[in-house]
Amino acid sequence: GQDLMNLRLRDERAWRAATARGDVAVKTGVEGEGLSVATRLAYGVVRCAGRYAWGKWQEKMLRERFDEDEGDSWKYRAWRLSQTAENAHAVASFVNFCVFLRHGSYPTLLDRALGARLVYQRPSMARVVDFEYLNQQLAWRELSELVLFTLPYLYSTRLRSLF
Repeated sequence: GQDLMNLRLRDERAWRAATARGDVAVKTGVEGEGLSVATRLAYGVVRCAGRYAWGKWQEKMLRERFDEDEGDSWKYRAWRLSQTAENAHAVASFVNFCVFLRHGSYPTLLDRALGARLVYQRPSMARVVDFEYLNQQLAWRELSELVLFTLPYLYSTRLRSLF
C-alpha cells in the first residue's frame, strides 16, 4: 500500500543527526536513509509477533481465570500487572494520537519508539491511486465499521423484547 501512495519509512533519528552535522542538504524534506535492517526487524516483530503473543496471553488469563485468584497468588499479580500495562498503553496511545494531530509525525507508539516516519519516496511523483478510489475505500471502511458497531445492538435481547 505504501508503494501505491508513494510513501516509505525514514529513520528520523539518523536523518536529524545527519542534518545537524550538515551531512545532508535539505531540499525537499524526503531525503534520508530508510530504516535499518535491525529496525525493520524490530518493527515486524513488535507489530506482528507482539500482538499475537499479547492476544494469546490474554486468552490464557481468561481461560484460567487469573482475575478470580485471591490476593498474593502469582496469577492475580500477573493479571493486575497486565491490566496496568494495558491501561498505560491506552493512555500513551491517546497522548501520542493528540501529539500526532498537533505535529503530524508519528501516528503510532511503535513508530515513535523506533523513530520511523512516513515520507514520500519521490516528491515529484504523482500517486498511483487517485483520490476518487481512496475516498471510495474510506467511505466503505467507515460504513463497515458503523455496521459492525451497530449490529450487536440490533440483535440484543432487550431490543427484541420491545417489538
